[in-house]
Amino acid sequence: MRLREKSVEPTSCARGWLGAWAEHVGRPHGVLGAVKGWGMSYHLRFFFEYGVDTPLWPGPQSAPDLDSPYEYPCVLEKLPITPATRDELTRLADLYQSSLDWDHPAGPSPWTRGQQESFRSEADVALEALRRELGDDWTVEDRRH
Repeated sequence: MRLREKSVEPTSCARGWLGAWAEHVGRPHGVLGAVKGWGMSYHLRFFFEYGVDTPLWPGPQSAPDLDSPYEYPCVLEKLPITPATRDELTRLADLYQSSLDWDHPAGPSPWTRGQQESFRSEADVALEALRRELGDDWTVEDRRH
């Protein structure tokens, strides 16, 4: 595991006891997320992509985290979020796929303006729930157009 804001690798000993401690305090998905006050955080980008079943991508746009413990793009089951939020993010990513006319991808979207607005609103609610569940140790950047 890498420390995010400082390019310093914890020792294997630190990984062991910190990992056990994070598991003990209920944050098995991230030692750094379990340790408050160290000035470290996780960064996710939130956007939908055709052919992808998640709207979450680790790392800032300038430095994507291709080696994230949550994988790239994020595997929602690996994030410390509720099943309800995970299901909603998956549902929205699946729904987004229908906004493209797969027979004519360069053509207009088959969605009506109302469908587009409804999707945007539902995604806003899901993003707020995600941010609330992840807490202050996480930055979730809205990268939707």
